[in-house]
Amino acid sequence: MSKKVILEFKVEKNNVEALMKFLDNNLSNVRNFDGCSQVEVYYNSQEEKMIFDEMWESVEHHQNYLSFITQNGVMTELASFLSSPPEIKYFDLLNL
Repeated sequence: MSKKVILEFKVEKNNVEALMKFLDNNLSNVRNFDGCSQVEVYYNSQEEKMIFDEMWESVEHHQNYLSFITQNGVMTELASFLSSPPEIKYFDLLNL
């Protein structure tokens, strides 16, 4: 069953532009990772919050991706732009 994954985090005010460049260079890696079928990014400038709206084949696929970017240093680089750690939520897709 597909999983909706929502990541929400607050961006350091002075890091927004640098984060946008980082994401421009790295989002294709997420989108092409095994099990990922969708990634959309939203930003609220008033609250300085960003949301990643993702669709994955399973929680395990997403966790494999998180392990991969933790090991290769991408997670550390991403965290350097943030003022709070990402909050990750998993949802089941209901066929209603």
